[in-house]
Amino acid sequence: MTRFPSRVVTTTTIGILSLFCFINSPSVWGQSNNSIVAKIGNTEISKAEYLKEWVQPSTSDLTTGLSPQESKLKVLDSLITQKILLIEANQQKIEPKPGVIDEQFEQEKKIYGDEEKFSKNLKKQGITDKQYKQNLSDQYKVSQLLYLNVYSRFKPLTMEEARNYYQKHLSKYRTGDAVRLRHIFMAVPSGASPEKKAEIKTKMETAYNLIQSGEDFKKVAEDFSETLASTGGDLGHPIRPGDLVSYPEIEKMAFSLDSGQYSPIMESQKGYHIIKVDNKIIGQVRDFDTVKVQVFEALREESAIELYNTWINQLKSKYNVVLFPENL
Repeated sequence: MTRFPSRVVTTTTIGILSLFCFINSPSVWGQSNNSIVAKIGNTEISKAEYLKEWVQPSTSDLTTGLSPQESKLKVLDSLITQKILLIEANQQKIEPKPGVIDEQFEQEKKIYGDEEKFSKNLKKQGITDKQYKQNLSDQYKVSQLLYLNVYSRFKPLTMEEARNYYQKHLSKYRTGDAVRLRHIFMAVPSGASPEKKAEIKTKMETAYNLIQSGEDFKKVAEDFSETLASTGGDLGHPIRPGDLVSYPEIEKMAFSLDSGQYSPIMESQKGYHIIKVDNKIIGQVRDFDTVKVQVFEALREESAIELYNTWINQLKSKYNVVLFPENL
């Protein structure tokens, strides 16, 4: 079976390839709108085309953390990049071998699981089989283009390069902090009256006052806690960031305390809590040999992105890209 080339693929190129199905849909091309947001040589990008790009699900990944104006420019840049790649692939006369696209089309239908549903989905998007095959052809062209101009230019990474990368990014290979906790808990029943809630809190305040007066936390937990009393409130295992996702205020408090410290009374949706950090475990940097595979993968990814960005900028200069941001 003929397959598309399997290469090292960065998150950047995955996004580019996934958007070609959108670009070539008839609902996008041929929009009549006099407002032009960019030009690639003599090729114009209309405001209507840009707006179609803006509403795509992948846009949220592109624009996370950006200001409104930065987001607009980021989406426009993505659209320009997609067009440039296809223009360059056509200029280099990259074409799939006969039969490859038809075979890939049949595979797509099988992956979808139901040929009828597949056809209905295309019709819903306003795409014919012929247009979908064109999308697949464009994806193939761009994947080949990326291989010829990016992936094939990779130089083998040396162990020295990997070790240097590791030393510069030690924080990436550090195990997370953890805490061993003891916990005193008193539940507040759902729908409890204000009087009942006050009664429970008064009992928790009694426990808290005992701790403040010097009573051993373990002993107080055994006497007062409604859970884990038999273990003196010991949770039994280290707690790492994200383990207490249902109790974010407790997790935040736990990692703000030092070993031996205890919290004030805290309230959650379940009731009242007091925690004590028995031991705070500071994360350690894993040695190079343990993370060597991850280091090479990260270095390869960064090298690919750097090579790709340099090449894309050269293409933008080649095709004389002009922006009209005032029309966004």
